[in-house]
Amino acid sequence: MKKLLLLSLVAMLTIYSCTSKTDRPIDPIVKNSFTATVDGVPETFNFKDSIRTIGTTGIYVTGANETTSDKIMLFLSKDPLAAGTYSSAAGRLQMFYGAGPGYTFDNYYFTYDSSSEATVNLTSIDSTGVKGTFSGSVVLEASVISSGSRPIKTITDGKFDLTLKATTR
Repeated sequence: MKKLLLLSLVAMLTIYSCTSKTDRPIDPIVKNSFTATVDGVPETFNFKDSIRTIGTTGIYVTGANETTSDKIMLFLSKDPLAAGTYSSAAGRLQMFYGAGPGYTFDNYYFTYDSSSEATVNLTSIDSTGVKGTFSGSVVLEASVISSGSRPIKTITDGKFDLTLKATTR
């Protein structure tokens, strides 16, 4: 299950990072509210935030900090997808944090193993949007394939309230 979620995360990152700003549709957000505290520093991720649904079994929520270019992504999966608690330990959640501009393996952090766990409490989800809270820790991707220490980012007080509208080009 972790391999499937990791593969999904890598595929989503590849698609998102390879799309130029001019190729992307207009952001499908009416109400922007996407915040978290990363290693004790409050951040707002309201730039380029979006909700991407994946049928009735998953949702992909993203946002970026316009000032720092930090990015956060949450991928939740369950059949059927509904309000409730999702955890990386149960294989229902992947959390990603990209530190700063120019995303490489040296600044990708994600939930990977028992050294990094995340939880999302999805309080509401319907055809108009999603709302919830999240927290957890993410491990530096470059450290996963090497031995030694694993740098970790701690994410607390995460909140999102995003409304979906029709996407136009």
